[in-house]
Amino acid sequence: MLYCGLAVTSRGVRVVEFNVRFGDPETQAVLERLETRLGQLLHDAAVGALNAGPDGTGKPLAWKPGAAVDVVLAAANYPETPQKGDPIEGLDRAEALEGVSVLHAGTAADDAGRTLTISGRVLAVVGNGASLAEARDRAYAGVEQITWPGAQHRTDIAAKALGGEIRVASQLPGWVHAGSGKVRELYTPAPGSEWDGQDVMLLVTTDRVSAFDHVLSPGIPDKGRILTQMSLWWFRELEKHGIANHVVSTEVPAAVEGRAVIVRRLSMVSAEAIVRGFLTGSGLKEYQQSRTVTGIPLPAGLVDGSELPEPLFTPSTKAEQGDHDENITYDRLVEVVGSERASALKDQSLRIYELAGARAREAGIILADTKVEFGIDEQGAWCSPMRSSPRILPGSGPPMSGRRGGRSRVSTSSSCVIGSPVRIQAGTVVASHPRRCRSTSLLPPGSGTSTHTAASPARSRSSRPPGTLDVSERTRDGGAPPSCRAGCDGPGR
Repeated sequence: MLYCGLAVTSRGVRVVEFNVRFGDPETQAVLERLETRLGQLLHDAAVGALNAGPDGTGKPLAWKPGAAVDVVLAAANYPETPQKGDPIEGLDRAEALEGVSVLHAGTAADDAGRTLTISGRVLAVVGNGASLAEARDRAYAGVEQITWPGAQHRTDIAAKALGGEIRVASQLPGWVHAGSGKVRELYTPAPGSEWDGQDVMLLVTTDRVSAFDHVLSPGIPDKGRILTQMSLWWFRELEKHGIANHVVSTEVPAAVEGRAVIVRRLSMVSAEAIVRGFLTGSGLKEYQQSRTVTGIPLPAGLVDGSELPEPLFTPSTKAEQGDHDENITYDRLVEVVGSERASALKDQSLRIYELAGARAREAGIILADTKVEFGIDEQGAWCSPMRSSPRILPGSGPPMSGRRGGRSRVSTSSSCVIGSPVRIQAGTVVASHPRRCRSTSLLPPGSGTSTHTAASPARSRSSRPPGTLDVSERTRDGGAPPSCRAGCDGPGR
């Protein structure tokens, strides 16, 4: 980085400070993970050969696995009038710790061989580890070993990243990162790539977990792969009944193979279509208060898990990110999207629930309810279901009644208070992963891999019958530009 401080004087603009450096001390953790030789990096940058572009030219940087975190130690009275000349103790103890190194930014040795502070930002203590949490712990362990009069440092370095508030998306050849949802990453075609000029996006499902608009930590290993394959399997099942979807291809970059799909760009329908076949969740809470679900009267005596007399279409609002969806009546849905669109939403959603429920029962699964989200393509044709989020009741035989089986879930009961992001206990993740993998065994042999492919990037977007509904991704943008709204929160939660 070149840094130049300028001042306007009576004699014109004058340089008052000039630095050439790799960055402020806060950024120097990057050097700890760099595997490419530094001299080679500087040469490639100078001749314009740094990083591989869509055409495959250039030299990509090589990085060491894991994570690095650095914490800057500053002098007393920094930044106003930094105190200088204080002897520093504990450097050897800090550097003796596993995964800890210390970078000097403002130090000097005196005649007695002591290390002294000579500027405001004095040291950067770097922790390296297999995970971000481990790297952060090691960095702060090193900080604790180092002392001098008035030394100060921040205590929140990497806290937001660990809490899921800061994420860095992977660089993928041929694609440009466009936005992040709570659990998904969205990319658009890079200039000159094979998909350039096509009205498509790359949707990547991560292993992140979210509840009530908070990203929880840690993620669930392979969650993104499993949900993507389950979604693709259901898309194929629905296609057998003439219900199209937004998937164009599953031939994606190797780094995201199995957890990403290439999809058509869609405009969001500002409502969520929910169908309930059994009483549970928010519907149960309303029923217990008024014996209705979104204003629809129900018979007395129903409990959690009771089968409803007939499936109910119970729409909800489509809230902006950070807000919560709210159940609404069908009349309110008509006001929001219009009578024709509301009727189409209802009919198609009920049909999808009927087809999916019947198929699930063949595998011994009861589909309690499902949420389907819809979009419209640039030709004005409906696209359904953008995303389907089913809730299942494990069991077999006749419909279940009484209390719902299976493990407990996050609830909106008064005893559940969500504040700052929550960390999931490690044992929870370890235990849940095998169960998720085993659940795919309920599907027919061979269903764990995708058969969705495109003959070419130029696959026609009008191959489905005009006006048919087509299942697409959820369209919460999570920071993406408005043109990318369809798809940031992708197939399966």
